[in-house]
Amino acid sequence: MSNILDEKFKDVKKEAGLQIWRIENMEMAVVKEVDYGVFFSGDSYIILKTIEKRAGTERRIHFWLGEESSVDERGAAAIWATHLDDWFGGEPVQYRETQNHESEKFMGLFANGVRYKKGGVAGKFKKINPNENTQKTLYQVKGKRRPRLQEVDIKWDSFNEGDVFILEYKNWLVQWNGKAANRFEKLKACQTLADMAAKTGRPKKIIVEQGRSHEALIECLGPLPDTYEPGTDDVEFEKASASKPPVLYAVNDNKKLGEGKSMKQEMLDTKAAFYVVDNLKIYTWKGKECPKELRKKILVGVDEFLSAIGFKGQPQIEGLSQGTETAPFKQLFASWKVANQTEGIGKTYVENSIATTIKELGENRIIPRCLSSKMKKPGKDNGRGEVEVFRIETGSKSGTEMAKIEREDFGQFFGGDCYIIAYCNHKARPKTEVVYFWLGANSTIDEHTAAAHHTVKLAKEKGGWQQVRVQQGKEPHHLQKIFQNFIIYRGGTSRKGGQTAKLNPTMFHCRSSIHGYTRNVEVAVTAGNLNSNDIFILVKDKNCWLWKGKGSNSAELTAAEEALDLVVDGCTIKQIEEEKESPEFWDAIGGKKEYAKLDDADAIDNAKLFVCSDASGKMQVEEIGEDFTQGDLIPEDVMILDGGAIVYVWLGKKANANERKDGPEIARRYAAGCPGRKKLSIIEDGKEPLAFIGFFQGWDDKYDASAVFESMKNAL
Repeated sequence: MSNILDEKFKDVKKEAGLQIWRIENMEMAVVKEVDYGVFFSGDSYIILKTIEKRAGTERRIHFWLGEESSVDERGAAAIWATHLDDWFGGEPVQYRETQNHESEKFMGLFANGVRYKKGGVAGKFKKINPNENTQKTLYQVKGKRRPRLQEVDIKWDSFNEGDVFILEYKNWLVQWNGKAANRFEKLKACQTLADMAAKTGRPKKIIVEQGRSHEALIECLGPLPDTYEPGTDDVEFEKASASKPPVLYAVNDNKKLGEGKSMKQEMLDTKAAFYVVDNLKIYTWKGKECPKELRKKILVGVDEFLSAIGFKGQPQIEGLSQGTETAPFKQLFASWKVANQTEGIGKTYVENSIATTIKELGENRIIPRCLSSKMKKPGKDNGRGEVEVFRIETGSKSGTEMAKIEREDFGQFFGGDCYIIAYCNHKARPKTEVVYFWLGANSTIDEHTAAAHHTVKLAKEKGGWQQVRVQQGKEPHHLQKIFQNFIIYRGGTSRKGGQTAKLNPTMFHCRSSIHGYTRNVEVAVTAGNLNSNDIFILVKDKNCWLWKGKGSNSAELTAAEEALDLVVDGCTIKQIEEEKESPEFWDAIGGKKEYAKLDDADAIDNAKLFVCSDASGKMQVEEIGEDFTQGDLIPEDVMILDGGAIVYVWLGKKANANERKDGPEIARRYAAGCPGRKKLSIIEDGKEPLAFIGFFQGWDDKYDASAVFESMKNAL
């Protein structure tokens, strides 16, 4: 069987990235990267996500089932997902995803959400030539946090007041906003509009608010209706049945073994496999000595199991192995003994293909913040291949929208610009060929559209290179290998003839990431932005101070010293240590203020952010990821930040009463499942303490998520 799988999966990439296959004639067929995020309701798909971490490589396998996919296709997807898991030695965590009910981790794979289209390969759907622009399609944008684009019938009856709709018609892309639509749907739809414009070649884009008209709408749909249906609550759209106690079942015979408080950890036999049903969330658990045939049945037999227990609804299914249990899973049991284990929600550390936790590596072997020269570097590509960088210049008088960046300016990114980075390394095994397009936080929708368009064009010219969309602050690890010393300016542009003058004074925050790379981010000049765990560069007039926090490390110091050559010109440079500042320094920064002083130097590296939601009828927690930013704090939600010794509960201004009430309790249960003593700190949106702010590089007190959409809308 091993040789057969080796042949079947010979083209599967083992390095970090995303790969997608569609089930065609019961086999796995590769999906082109240009089609990532588009799913046909009549098909089933397999998605492999590989993530490089300092402790090793983490893999997730998602198999996605369309609402109209056949029983055979669903079974084939489950079987191939199991084979792929076996091929990786049982290392990956598996997720069963169903249309409209996907997990947060799945939705997080696609920056602009997902699009559902009607039909499927079995129905021999007609492939549309994006250059013909004869296709007309209407999408409904749904979902509070991770919007989904669902293809609906092209008629006014499909519209309602609570949602956003996107119409593809002739040369037009029209975004229609219902008067009760939430701003996240509007923003995601706006971002999607830019991507769709680049991929379909439709040059005309417009946003229409409910009550207003447009020629494309009238021509395609007819006269405006007098009234619209009221919007359905997005919570209802994603809501599960009423909360019920969890139930434990044996996989081999679907026998019920325990319920609620009667569920005990000792029931999980290392030689067996189990289902745990927690409302619409189903966990599968396999012991270390579970036989191969039983492991195969876990996912292949899910539909039979659901039918046997009379399950109603579309579940989210997460597969766990013994030793990799997450905190939400443990909390379902009456008691759980934590032996020599450091635990967080949804986090698994993998080294040498063996799932293990940081504590199991030994207290004295906890991996430091930065990669040492003796440690195994993640990935096979060292980032030392051939690089080209272009800046997008829409409306340029030169007639071209791509301005080439000189090598001496590599690594500098302005928040008001968009960039394209073409990278190849043919010495790497396998070879690397990728085109990134980086979107500044303050760049315009026209620049986003142009960047996406030229990326597609450039990737095609180079023979079909991989394309990756990057938002400011969300730079992937490989991109940071190429530019190991990122410098990100808050706004402005580097266009020739229109360069933004350097601020005086100006300040940069230097911080190494958990993956060993360093970012230098421009921040507001105030002592309140200092952080004991990091290094800062302060420039005023002809003076420059390199401020070293007590918890900073040598990698940050080296990166800051290298950054000085780019951000400082003809200045006198002075290195100063925390608590040894001169009066001149305090005068330049605007006077002394309190700032973040984290006692635990590793807290930032190991910090994790989670979102709390009661959309399923009970409070649930899902991880956002390690490389989180201030933009991930959503006012409509309650967030939990694991900051080491302290677990913070952040209450969004618009979070509902249940979330505000139950979020702290979830945090207490989470903290109780972790070794050591963790304090709980409850904070309000807009009243964040310095210790909390310290976890977010480049924190902006004036940040307004609503303004992001308005800016994009005005640009359109």
